[in-house]
Amino acid sequence: MKLTNRVIHLPGVLLILASILLHACQTIAETTVLHSGKKLHLSDNEQTLETRQWGKPCVVPLETNDQCLIKDIDRICVDDSLIFVFDHRMNQVGIFDRQGRLQSCIRDIGQGSAEYVQIKDMTLNREKKQVIILCGRPEKIMLYRYDGKFIKNIAIQKGYAEIAHANQRTYAWTDAYADSTTIDCLDENGTLLSVLTLPHARFLPIENEGYRYSFGKGCHLTSDGEQVFFARPYDNAIYQLKGDSISEAYFLDLKDYNLPPEVLELDWTHKKFAECFRQNRYAVSFLEMTQGAKGLFVKSNQGLFFYDKSTDCLQRYHAIGDDQLGGFSNFHSANGEAKIVTWLPSETFMQTIQRMQEFGKQVGEPYLSVYRQAKEDDNPILIFYAL
Repeated sequence: MKLTNRVIHLPGVLLILASILLHACQTIAETTVLHSGKKLHLSDNEQTLETRQWGKPCVVPLETNDQCLIKDIDRICVDDSLIFVFDHRMNQVGIFDRQGRLQSCIRDIGQGSAEYVQIKDMTLNREKKQVIILCGRPEKIMLYRYDGKFIKNIAIQKGYAEIAHANQRTYAWTDAYADSTTIDCLDENGTLLSVLTLPHARFLPIENEGYRYSFGKGCHLTSDGEQVFFARPYDNAIYQLKGDSISEAYFLDLKDYNLPPEVLELDWTHKKFAECFRQNRYAVSFLEMTQGAKGLFVKSNQGLFFYDKSTDCLQRYHAIGDDQLGGFSNFHSANGEAKIVTWLPSETFMQTIQRMQEFGKQVGEPYLSVYRQAKEDDNPILIFYAL
């Protein structure tokens, strides 16, 4: 009889033990990510970062046509011989080869099962050579081949804002303004594998969405193909997602640009915080992260920050200077490679080259060859810099 009772209660005991272990694992996952990354302290120097130390840039004019025009670029992903350009305003993903020749354009707008109303974000599954598109209305993930052919839909239960993929894992976040930040880790079929949690999220206590967007532009994911970097508003940490875990990779001490914690505890009006924000030039949003052999590149609302591994120095820059074209401050991470990329409308690129020629400055290759081609094609220009 006693033996029978033990057998009956054994599943319950195992369930309780499993729950305790699961809770313990979740607690560890939430606490070990805090303040464990490499601390980067900002140098007092402030200047323009010259790219000559990074080698020659790669200049790519994108071939466009009436079926694939580009108004703006929200994300750039690269893999093998292809460049993928997500344009939110055009609601499309253009697929180009490394010379900029248009290969295909994903633009399936509509209400059908193989169509979408709006693209929110995109990433790549490099192992399976697939384009992963996050859609809204209805919320779903759509898979495409690299040639732009539709594969299938994946149903999702949440309205994610952004996604990234690495090592057979897709990461997606939802609400940047909850008490904690959660990132769902999904497998390639959209099945939830784990929920990664960052506790103690801070955010501006102003309910107006416009001011939230202006002063803290949500969370951001950037993939280098092997791992994913994550940053959130009002948090100077840059986190690393790998497998089913999250850890703090870096913590940026930006000195005078740091937002004091007590600022977020005050009862602000819209105008008062805007005035305080502009006067103090606080860095509150980290928009792009790229890590390479030379260091870490971070784009923020207060300019560009670069951590140089060779000098162990973190500096803020107004712009990145190109010997041929001057300085640029609008950069994206080239998701999938240790590169950063800026883009110019053809007209701007042409005018810059013409001014240089008028002042007798030498213009080298590959800019001249692209200039000659751009005169006829009127294509947007991508410029990649290796990090």
